[in-house]
Amino acid sequence: ITELFVKRGEGVIVQPPVYQAFAQTIKSLGREVIENPLVYTEEGYTIDFADLAEKAASPAAKVFLLCHPHNPVGRVWREDELRKLAEICHKNDVLLVTDEIHGDIVYASNKYVGMVDVAGQLTNKVIMITSAGKSFGIPGLLDSLIFTPNTEFYKLLRGRIESLHID
Repeated sequence: ITELFVKRGEGVIVQPPVYQAFAQTIKSLGREVIENPLVYTEEGYTIDFADLAEKAASPAAKVFLLCHPHNPVGRVWREDELRKLAEICHKNDVLLVTDEIHGDIVYASNKYVGMVDVAGQLTNKVIMITSAGKSFGIPGLLDSLIFTPNTEFYKLLRGRIESLHID
């Protein structure tokens, strides 16, 4: 996804502390890591929306990579938070990529809502990536999926996947 939608020198927004492979992969592809650090409060981790809006407004910001539910902090983002994230990305023409591999693993006090459901009310500039690997303990199958409601993005992604012979 990064190679298709972000040119060298442009950036991907991430929310540390986050799965370390995000930053490693972005940097290894010659793209910039733009950090929107989560804020730790007495209630747990929260999003600094003002900082995110500022970072998303930068011409260098092309993609926002959301980890939902968040790894490693375990935070399940509420629908109102997801909507605000989607609005910021939409306003700034930033592609919203949502990693939802932990979506099936939430405690009963939380309600998981998929970002595509929320963002889809506003934009089709969203891509969801996930796998059954975490939920069902089958990462060895190396099976995953990518979903987007955007036909143009689907064609780009499908072409890239086929060119690598990994579909």
